[in-house]
Amino acid sequence: MINCPIPGFQLSRTRVAADTTVYEGELEKVKMPCPKCAGEAYGNGKGEMLVRDVSVGDTMIGWLVHPQKYLCKSQTCGQTWIQPILGVDRGHKMTHRLVDFIVNHAAEETASSIANDIGIDPKTVADIFAETADAALESRTIDTPRVMGIDEVRLGRKVRAVIVNIESKTIVEMLPDRKKETVLEFFKGLPNKEKVEVVAMDAWNTYREVVKDTISGARIVLDKFHVHMMATNAMEQARKHVRNRLTKKEAEGMKKDRSLLLSSPENLKSGQKLQLNAMLARYPVLSDCRSKYCEFREIWKAHDPEQAKERIDNWRRGLREQDDLPGAVPTQSPAAEFFDDVEKTFNEWEDEILAYFRDRTTNAFTESMNKAIRKLFELGNGYTFESLRRKILLSKSGIKKKTRKLRVPAFAPLVMGFYSGQGNAVGYEEVIVEENLGIDPVAAAKALSEAWCIGVPRE
Repeated sequence: MINCPIPGFQLSRTRVAADTTVYEGELEKVKMPCPKCAGEAYGNGKGEMLVRDVSVGDTMIGWLVHPQKYLCKSQTCGQTWIQPILGVDRGHKMTHRLVDFIVNHAAEETASSIANDIGIDPKTVADIFAETADAALESRTIDTPRVMGIDEVRLGRKVRAVIVNIESKTIVEMLPDRKKETVLEFFKGLPNKEKVEVVAMDAWNTYREVVKDTISGARIVLDKFHVHMMATNAMEQARKHVRNRLTKKEAEGMKKDRSLLLSSPENLKSGQKLQLNAMLARYPVLSDCRSKYCEFREIWKAHDPEQAKERIDNWRRGLREQDDLPGAVPTQSPAAEFFDDVEKTFNEWEDEILAYFRDRTTNAFTESMNKAIRKLFELGNGYTFESLRRKILLSKSGIKKKTRKLRVPAFAPLVMGFYSGQGNAVGYEEVIVEENLGIDPVAAAKALSEAWCIGVPRE
């Protein structure tokens, strides 16, 4: 018989089939007072429970347990109960070690693959993982980032907020949405808020409001790639605006010119420069937009916030053409129609944009993070957000930790080498402290995708 996980189990016989072994027996008899009146009890027959256990090779293991039933001797009480079976999860009728096996594997394997291995319903696997994972997530401690990022990823039809540690490139938390009450709840519960010095984000005002309300000392930085995307979209809109007014043959040629309009002047070869200049000469609107786009890119080469502020002001003024005549009314540049969102962002987020030029903080790694999360969502083939969050945040392969040494006071030892932690220190000693930095999404995606099959069944 294999090592029995049920204390007090007394084997009476073993049933062996082709791929199943069941050990049958009773529990050691114990006297148990009535749980209701504490009076004496007598035996009232036997119960029966088949308990699943961890398989051995291809053989499924079970324990057929016959616990004692009890009846209170007091006629006025009449309480009945059954002998507890230690080492067993009565709700799922399986040993604790089988539950532990499921939990340890479910974070990086599908419920279906685990269920096939041990011969149970995939929903049971998913339920067990959900029960234990939620408790684990509730109790886990993550080192609060010094440089935090708030980003989001679209999964299905919903946008989910993701909190990241920019320095360690890890996911700290995934939120079910990006509503103010959801984000506010996370930040209110964030420990050691004073550690957060910088928070990078996109231009979602809710994030800015929440950070200002909860971490007043943190410097907010608008992610520059968010503004760059706006400028790129503006240039593309201008190109489409011109193309839509051309003949079909002329419009076909414009498709090949997209990369020219978005390239830096220094990256263009002589032939490409001639091609671009010819196009800009034909279409004045594109010429003006291209000029503003290149000026926009120069802003981000500024050495400090002051120089960046000067370039932003000049760029904004360039969208409003000023007649040289005294008292003339400013007229709008053709590019203003397309760069309107960029101009609004400069106006509404100027302080957060200028903050970038202090230490160049960006959310650049979030593109690979979002790609990894979306990949897992697709591989999960219908995983709910809650299931995906559990698997990512509890991925053992993706977890990233760091250790650091602390110099702490050493105290005189007491009997048997124990330290009192009180009195006068006799010197200092170094201790190793391990800190959980969160989940590396790329490593988690790699491990999970290797363990999962493409098109796994829905949990």
